[in-house]
Amino acid sequence: MDAGKIKIVAIDDNRDNLVTFQAVIGEAFPEASFFSATDGSAGLKLTAEKDPDVVLLDIVMPGMDGFEVCRRLKSDPLLRDIPVVFLTALKGDTASRIKALEVGAEAFLAKPIDAIELQAQIKAMVKIRAANAAKREEKLRLEQLVRESEDRFSVIFRESPVPAALLCVKTLKLLEVNNAWLSLTGYTNEESLGRTVEELGMIDRHTRRELVKIYYFAGSIRDEEIPVAVKSGEKREIMVSAVPVTIQGDACVIIHLVDITKRKRAENALTPWTKCPFVYT
Repeated sequence: MDAGKIKIVAIDDNRDNLVTFQAVIGEAFPEASFFSATDGSAGLKLTAEKDPDVVLLDIVMPGMDGFEVCRRLKSDPLLRDIPVVFLTALKGDTASRIKALEVGAEAFLAKPIDAIELQAQIKAMVKIRAANAAKREEKLRLEQLVRESEDRFSVIFRESPVPAALLCVKTLKLLEVNNAWLSLTGYTNEESLGRTVEELGMIDRHTRRELVKIYYFAGSIRDEEIPVAVKSGEKREIMVSAVPVTIQGDACVIIHLVDITKRKRAENALTPWTKCPFVYT
């Protein structure tokens, strides 16, 4: 950011102070835009309108004091990154300095304002503003990447031919299920979401405890064979896997089910001769 082309808002009920600030700033930054207000309400409106690079803020003003103005600026998502420099007539006012930092101010100057110190503070605040803007842009870029990644995940999840479900780690409730899951279990989307697989009657408490134990000790579940009851009441032999994922900052688990009922029945139908581990010649 070009320090000469910055925008500055000064909020002070003393018009003589505003004239002084404008003269000092104009001397150091000839191309800077200077805007002023003589009370807190007008200053807040002006700051929102001009989106300045720095706010110079008097503490003692009638009506809304500088602390409240700063508090409101820092609570506004659109204005909170604008650096605030507090101005006070008391050089040794430690209490005010502490309160200024508590409400979010970036700097503190005592009146009468030293021109060189004011210019130095403005240059420092411009750098802070530029750093805040870069940080905000990076955050927006990362949020966009996360959204795009989650959108791709959602498409793959829904279209997967393997029965899959997403559940919350904290509650174990189902957050999302795909069509293959609905086809296997016989439950509708409305019946599934917001309930646990135990509440649906798919597994019993003992099986749930064993799976939870495996997951928390190993960090995942790999091809565990368990009995599962579908909506019709039929028992299926299922191979279950589960891995951790993070969705919008929340800890979740994605579960995959593979129906191995036919394979298990075929194995159980083998004759004692074919089951024999010995080889006869």
